[in-house]
Amino acid sequence: MSCAICNQGVSPAKLLNCSICKMNFHSTCITNSQDGIKKPIRNKDWKCDNCILKIIPDRRNHDKSDLNKDDMKNIKINLNNISFKLDTLSDSINKIDSIEKSISFISTKVDEFNVKFETILSKLKTHEKKNIELEKKCAILEREILSLSRNANTLEQQNLANNIEITGIPKTENESLFEIVNSISKVLTIKVEPNEVVSSYRTKTTKKSGSNVVICFANKNKKDEIINMMKKRSNNNQKPLLACDLSTKFSNQRVYINDQLSYNNKKLRWLAKLVGTQYGYKYTWANSSGVYMRKNDGQVGVKITTSHQLMDLDTDKKISELWM
Repeated sequence: MSCAICNQGVSPAKLLNCSICKMNFHSTCITNSQDGIKKPIRNKDWKCDNCILKIIPDRRNHDKSDLNKDDMKNIKINLNNISFKLDTLSDSINKIDSIEKSISFISTKVDEFNVKFETILSKLKTHEKKNIELEKKCAILEREILSLSRNANTLEQQNLANNIEITGIPKTENESLFEIVNSISKVLTIKVEPNEVVSSYRTKTTKKSGSNVVICFANKNKKDEIINMMKKRSNNNQKPLLACDLSTKFSNQRVYINDQLSYNNKKLRWLAKLVGTQYGYKYTWANSSGVYMRKNDGQVGVKITTSHQLMDLDTDKKISELWM
């Protein structure tokens, strides 16, 4: 028997036989290095290097076959899970990108809004300043208008200083207002000359009770004389003056003789009577010098020159609709 490596004869004592290829080898030709020391190998299952090299690929293939059978399914599942998670992650990244774009868009819009807001705020401040200036001007104009209105009312009332206004005289055909003045002067025992009456007329009205009669005297003294006699008649508790006292053609309705008032003073008198009724004022009257109110006897009368005074007296807002 010869050695497959050195081709020399092999004694049985030094023989090594491969369990696979059955070839013979010197033990000295086939050694296993372990810790740098050559030791002879004695093993009935010993295999030569060539057979060992052939066995290793088979084992690798066997291991790979075992892996495919045992773990491939799990690996595929894990790979699918990983793929799904990657897809999900990709979607999340896309969503994040979309959110970032939306945030960027919103941020841009917010910046634009802030710019517009600052512009509007600046304009509002400018308008606020203008409004304050306009309010000041309006307050000045309101005071001036009120002053002009008072002056106009005063002038109008002064122009009516010689006039009386008679209420309660029925209107008849072809009536003579001067004859009515004569009849009044006789009842009041006052003499009125024709030249003392400048003019006479009836006021325009829509009332069913009829229009009033206005007599314009040449001087204020004659007018005051008639007014004072009417007051004296009332203070002496004499019988009220009736229309039938002036003419048998008239009814027995009561006749009132007062100073003719300007339009504004008539309105103030009407409002003053409403306020006085609501708040317990005993007296409300008007004459050529203005409108007055007095709550109790012995008190000084309060002169009313504007509706604002009456508005202030209406503390409980009982007639608030009249001030709108």
